[in-house]
Amino acid sequence: ARGIATVDLSPRFSEIPASDQLLAVAQIVLTLTDLRGVGLVAFQVEGAPIAVPLPSGESSGERVSRDDYYGLAITV
Repeated sequence: ARGIATVDLSPRFSEIPASDQLLAVAQIVLTLTDLRGVGLVAFQVEGAPIAVPLPSGESSGERVSRDDYYGLAITV
Protein backbone atom coordinates (compact mmCIF):
# COMPACT_ATOMS: atom_id res chain seq x y z
CA ALA A 1 0.00 0.00 0.00
CA ARG A 2 1.26 3.49 -0.88
CA GLY A 3 4.56 2.10 -2.13
CA ILE A 4 5.24 0.11 1.04
CA ALA A 5 5.53 -3.67 0.94
CA THR A 6 4.96 -5.37 4.28
CA VAL A 7 6.67 -8.69 4.93
CA ASP A 8 5.40 -10.89 7.75
CA LEU A 9 8.24 -13.13 8.87
CA SER A 10 8.05 -16.32 10.87
CA PRO A 11 8.86 -16.05 14.58
CA ARG A 12 11.73 -18.43 13.81
CA PHE A 13 13.47 -15.65 11.87
CA SER A 14 15.13 -14.60 15.15
CA GLU A 15 16.85 -18.01 15.30
CA ILE A 16 18.83 -17.27 12.14
CA PRO A 17 22.41 -16.03 12.75
CA ALA A 18 22.65 -12.22 12.54
CA SER A 19 24.85 -12.21 9.43
CA ASP A 20 22.34 -14.43 7.63
CA GLN A 21 19.46 -12.24 8.79
CA LEU A 22 21.19 -9.27 7.19
CA LEU A 23 21.60 -11.09 3.88
CA ALA A 24 18.01 -12.35 3.95
CA VAL A 25 16.58 -8.91 4.68
CA ALA A 26 18.79 -7.32 2.03
CA GLN A 27 17.65 -9.85 -0.58
CA ILE A 28 13.99 -9.30 0.29
CA VAL A 29 14.34 -5.52 0.20
CA LEU A 30 16.30 -5.45 -3.06
CA THR A 31 13.83 -7.84 -4.70
CA LEU A 32 10.67 -6.05 -3.57
CA THR A 33 11.92 -2.54 -4.31
CA ASP A 34 12.73 -3.69 -7.83
CA LEU A 35 8.97 -3.94 -8.40
CA ARG A 36 7.28 -0.87 -9.83
CA GLY A 37 5.58 1.16 -7.14
CA VAL A 38 7.45 -0.33 -4.17
CA GLY A 39 9.92 2.03 -2.52
CA LEU A 40 9.91 0.90 1.09
CA VAL A 41 9.67 -2.39 2.96
CA ALA A 42 8.33 -2.90 6.46
CA PHE A 43 8.97 -6.10 8.40
CA GLN A 44 6.83 -7.70 11.06
CA VAL A 45 6.40 -10.95 12.94
CA GLU A 46 2.84 -12.06 13.57
CA GLY A 47 1.64 -8.56 12.74
CA ALA A 48 3.99 -6.73 15.13
CA PRO A 49 6.70 -4.48 13.63
CA ILE A 50 10.27 -5.65 14.14
CA ALA A 51 13.70 -4.07 13.75
CA VAL A 52 15.86 -5.46 10.98
CA PRO A 53 19.65 -5.39 10.61
CA LEU A 54 21.37 -2.79 8.46
CA PRO A 55 24.79 -3.19 6.81
CA SER A 56 26.20 -0.59 9.24
CA GLY A 57 25.69 -3.02 12.13
CA GLU A 58 22.78 -1.02 13.48
CA SER A 59 19.16 -2.00 13.16
CA SER A 60 16.11 -0.15 11.98
CA GLY A 61 12.62 -0.46 13.38
CA GLU A 62 11.43 1.78 10.58
CA ARG A 63 10.66 0.97 6.99
CA VAL A 64 13.78 0.32 4.95
CA SER A 65 14.62 1.10 1.35
CA ARG A 66 16.83 -0.11 -1.46
CA ASP A 67 19.31 2.64 -0.55
CA ASP A 68 19.79 1.08 2.89
CA TYR A 69 21.16 -2.12 1.31
CA TYR A 70 22.52 -0.94 -2.03
CA GLY A 71 26.16 -0.87 -0.85
CA LEU A 72 25.84 -4.47 0.33
CA ALA A 73 24.61 -5.55 -3.10
CA ILE A 74 27.66 -3.96 -4.73
CA THR A 75 30.10 -5.88 -2.51
CA VAL A 76 28.47 -9.30 -2.74
